[in-house]
Amino acid sequence: MHYGFDEQQGLPEMDDCKLFLLKFDTLIYENKLKDILSDITGKSIIQHDANVSSSKWYHETFTAFKATLHISSDLIINIYAAKREMSYLFYPNQHDFL
Repeated sequence: MHYGFDEQQGLPEMDDCKLFLLKFDTLIYENKLKDILSDITGKSIIQHDANVSSSKWYHETFTAFKATLHISSDLIINIYAAKREMSYLFYPNQHDFL
């Protein structure tokens, strides 16, 4: 199996099917998902942004909440401690501070 960390996608070699492995979280934030899905399907993909907080009735309250929320680094470290191994696997050298 080949998984390209730079490309954030992979295609295992299988006889009966193609299985595409994608890291959706980083592809979405880097705006690469639409292009990769277009390449995979051979079709033009139209992205419809929906369910975003800026269009919700609670947008102002949520924005104020985020601006005042302060989480200690100790709490964040404890939350991610159980997921540390997976984080290292999927994000090598990116979360060493955990």
